[in-house]
Amino acid sequence: MFKEILSDKKEAVKFINHYLHLNLLDDEIEKYEKEFRTEEFRNIEADVVYKVKNKNVFILIEHQTKVDYLMPYRILEYEVAIMQSAIDLDKIKNKESKIPLVIPIVLYTGNKKWNAKKYLEENQEKIEGIENGLGNYNLIDINELTEKELLEDNSFISKMMLIEKSKNTENIVEILEKIVKITKEEDKDTDKEEK
Repeated sequence: MFKEILSDKKEAVKFINHYLHLNLLDDEIEKYEKEFRTEEFRNIEADVVYKVKNKNVFILIEHQTKVDYLMPYRILEYEVAIMQSAIDLDKIKNKESKIPLVIPIVLYTGNKKWNAKKYLEENQEKIEGIENGLGNYNLIDINELTEKELLEDNSFISKMMLIEKSKNTENIVEILEKIVKITKEEDKDTDKEEK
């Protein structure tokens, strides 16, 4: 469901702008639908990838329902595969093109607290005096977001996160009533603006 919603460009732009603090317009991004392959020739399928038009900038959105301690490695694989699909080595060698940028987002909607980043920080080999991050990503953990924050955001995906965050049927009904109320208020405001 989340992948389906984030495949809608208007919803994706709202989500990206809200959580990355950007000001992209709907017509400034496009869905990037290339097939990515690794050296072992196996397909990599990221959930959703958007490309900023007229730039070699990509936004990767990966939805997780369970903590995945391999996420930094997977993100790194996705980044490399996306870059390889978009790069023109001859142009880069001749300084005629910029190296692609991939901005990864992990949207986590599971029940447990996401601790995969901490696990990596604590368990990756280190050498004194060197700070190096493997597979960095922007994490959006619904466990860290309040009901108020999710209700105030005007994107559909935030409402879905709120429902996903619900603990039981009674709580889901309560949340849905709040969403309906807010939606009706927003519709009234939109009608007033149009008149």
